[in-house]
Amino acid sequence: MPKLTVPEYASQVQVDQSTVYRQIKAGRLKSEQIDGVLHVLVEPPEDAKDNGTLLARLQDEVEYLRKELDTRNEQLALLQKELAETRQSHDSIIQQMQADTESAKERSDTIVLQLTQQVDKITQQNQALTQETRLLLEDSRPKRRFWKRLFAWNGG
Repeated sequence: MPKLTVPEYASQVQVDQSTVYRQIKAGRLKSEQIDGVLHVLVEPPEDAKDNGTLLARLQDEVEYLRKELDTRNEQLALLQKELAETRQSHDSIIQQMQADTESAKERSDTIVLQLTQQVDKITQQNQALTQETRLLLEDSRPKRRFWKRLFAWNGG
């Protein structure tokens, strides 16, 4: 059974030392004299008697919680690894898409350039054909003879 001096006990239970002396005198507290100093015999509370059982249960709980924490830490490590792999895969896909986009852009630029050149060529051919058609139409008109042109005769 633990022993405390009167000042220690009074401080622990937060009462005045004179109150402790009165309780000893009234027989409510057990005490003993050691080397001329009065000590209060402190009895543990009733539920403290089961401290061994309680301590064992608490130790079991702590062990269980440590195992749970270890399991969660392992899961967290796996998830972090998966996240890193996913990010790496994501970055690789983005780089591939950017390369594909750049390649498609170059191809589309080439196609547009070729089509523009073909349009210019066709436009030039169309203009040449239009010019040839005009010349042919002018040549196919009936020619008036010189004297009819001279006298502006329209013999209709």
